Order: sequence, then C-alpha cells, then structure tokens
Amino acid sequence: MWSFSQKMQNEVTGMDRVLIVDDNKLAVEIVDDLLTTWGYRTKICGNGSEAFRCALEFKPDVILLDIMLPGMNGFAICSKLKTDPATQRIPIIILT
Repeated sequence: MWSFSQKMQNEVTGMDRVLIVDDNKLAVEIVDDLLTTWGYRTKICGNGSEAFRCALEFKPDVILLDIMLPGMNGFAICSKLKTDPATQRIPIIILT
C-alpha cells in the first residue's frame, strides 16, 4: 500500500521515473504495479530495439533492464546506453 512517506522519499531523492525494459508480460505487470503504487512514474519497453529510444524520450532516473530480450540483448543495450552522453549517467539495474 502506498504511503505518504514513500511519496516524500520520491520527492526528496528526485528519482521517480523508472524505465522497465522486459518482454515478460507477467514480470512487467508485477513490477509496474508495485512501482506505480509506490508513486513512481513508469514507462515500459517490451524489446531491446525500443529501449534506447525509450530512454532518450522518457529520460528515466533508473532503468530496470532484462538480459534476454528480442531485437537486442540487455548487454548490448547497456553498452549503448553507457557510451551515449545523453544516457550514460542513468543507473541500470539488470534483471533476469
């Protein structure tokens, strides 16, 4: 259950935008429901080919990235994100 203290933590840290990159619909639904309940804004990308574009457009504070993805795997996406000046400072959490 979302609480006032969780919302305050988001406001204090300034980290409220989460990009979820995963093709597993059930996993995405669970993570997305949890994060939105806690007050985070989320965007979902279902394949590796879209991930870089999504990161540029959404400007997330953190990226949750699956490794096994259609189009481009998570390691290739991570490498691309970390070599581009526009996205290199975004923390990435690898999920599998």
